[in-house]
Amino acid sequence: DRRSLVDPRAVLQPHPLGIRGWANRVERSLHHTDHFGRPHAQHHLALLDAREGAVEREIAAEVEYAMKMHGSDEVSFTTQVGTGKRTSRVVVYPGDARIQVGDAVQLDCGATVSGYRGDLSRVAVAGKPDSDYLAMLSATEEMYFRCLEAIRPGVRASDIARVGIEVAKSHHLEEFLYRSPNHAPGFVGHGIGCHYSEPPELHPEDDTILEENM
Repeated sequence: DRRSLVDPRAVLQPHPLGIRGWANRVERSLHHTDHFGRPHAQHHLALLDAREGAVEREIAAEVEYAMKMHGSDEVSFTTQVGTGKRTSRVVVYPGDARIQVGDAVQLDCGATVSGYRGDLSRVAVAGKPDSDYLAMLSATEEMYFRCLEAIRPGVRASDIARVGIEVAKSHHLEEFLYRSPNHAPGFVGHGIGCHYSEPPELHPEDDTILEENM
């Protein structure tokens, strides 16, 4: 009985829609509505309605309804909504907490189309954020776009992670980089496809060389 491991990409990648096609369909399922099912040009879903008094559990239910009504076959993973200090948790399941003025509100959700999964996370503030919070959001935005610019075939995943880390350090925010029981600080992203989190990981210890259609 001879068995061997083979690279599955040749089997998984030639989807009838093509990689760009299924990605666009997942994006449409995630981005076309807010949590009341209304068109949303800013692509912020429920978060632009993260108003005082809204309940975490209700927001999660409305987000899942909106995704389903716009083409999602099922949720990619359990929809997460958290407010206030709960946003600092790695995983935050929605409960009965009500949003208070000044609260940060985090949404993490994903749609599924033809077996391919999405993963979208957004954070907003109910009311007007203070200057420190705005500075953090600005630094996060810079990290995102600098990493995005660095992503191309032939680049190591670890090099992209270091780009993001250096931006965080330049704003003296390195102690707030994402960390979890599964990841040392420095994890800034991951692959996605038939599972919502796939290799490679954008982390200083992952030297995977990026290829087209990853």
